[in-house]
Amino acid sequence: MPWNQRMPLSSLMHRPLSAGLPIALAALALLGSPAAAETIKESTRSFTVDGKAIMMECFTPDKEGRHPAILLLHGADGMKDASIYQCLAKMLVRRGYVALIAHYFERTKTECIKPKAIEEKHFVAWRETVRQAVLYAAGLPEVDRRRIGLLGFSLGAYLSLAVAAQDKVPVAAVAEFFGGLPKEMHANAKNLPPVLIVHGGEDRTVPVEEALDLEKLLQQHERAYEKKIYKEQGHLFGGHYLDPDARDAWKRTLAFFGKYLQRPRAVRAP
Repeated sequence: MPWNQRMPLSSLMHRPLSAGLPIALAALALLGSPAAAETIKESTRSFTVDGKAIMMECFTPDKEGRHPAILLLHGADGMKDASIYQCLAKMLVRRGYVALIAHYFERTKTECIKPKAIEEKHFVAWRETVRQAVLYAAGLPEVDRRRIGLLGFSLGAYLSLAVAAQDKVPVAAVAEFFGGLPKEMHANAKNLPPVLIVHGGEDRTVPVEEALDLEKLLQQHERAYEKKIYKEQGHLFGGHYLDPDARDAWKRTLAFFGKYLQRPRAVRAP
């Protein structure tokens, strides 16, 4: 059984899902960065899942204490354009977050994925890897475990929602770009934290119905959410880096995380 019964995996993955939007957001991040940015501490760490070491890139403000954290999850192209995610991570640090990049493809020794290569077992393995990444992040001394967010792009968005829908996972907010909640996880939607839904009305890779179905589930379970459908946009804004819609989406993302992660309150802690 496919992990998403509405849409075959071959449809979801029929073209690269990570390249366009993160590049656009990275460009916006550079434009919006302050002239005199604070010092950013960078490190590479690892955690183990099923005996396999998984790399975690960590970007931390050079300040004492615990900070809210955002875990970035790449799409189907994996980390071949690592500098894109690193740029986004540094921008988030300047906003006061610890930013983490989980190399979850390492669990299956995947560099990038093609349509016929995706199987349910891959998605399950990646989901567990992301869950363990969240737990690892929650244990870091510089992270406030009550204020952890997930930022996922397409495949990474599906994984973000699938992990956040699990019980006793310390995720306080999810911003999902052009993804959805796998159908077999719909019953778990009641566990979701606040969600930001960003999608394109003309998306031919991940149909906008995925976003609308997610909205219905969130409404049904009375979960907090925000939604923006860009009616004329295709998947990942078509890679148009400085498109006004991409600018707007990034502003919404920062405002959303600011609302749910910057407040020092207990949210979703197990």
